Amino acid sequence: MNPEKLNLWDRLFNRYRKRVSRRGAETITIYANGVPIPGSQHQREYVEYEVTDRLTGSVTIEKEYLPEP
Repeated sequence: MNPEKLNLWDRLFNRYRKRVSRRGAETITIYANGVPIPGSQHQREYVEYEVTDRLTGSVTIEKEYLPEP
């Protein structure tokens, strides 16, 4: 992506653009001494964001886990 020409206000306060890229869930298992604990598998939901730096044009992916209810 090409960098944008930004004024001073946008350079200071609106430099990054954050867009939802993907949503999903992953299963985690809790281990004790290298052995999985029976019944310890949990689902964690997450959202991946595509963060664009408007000044340089670089794009990064950030994964953010949602809080459990």
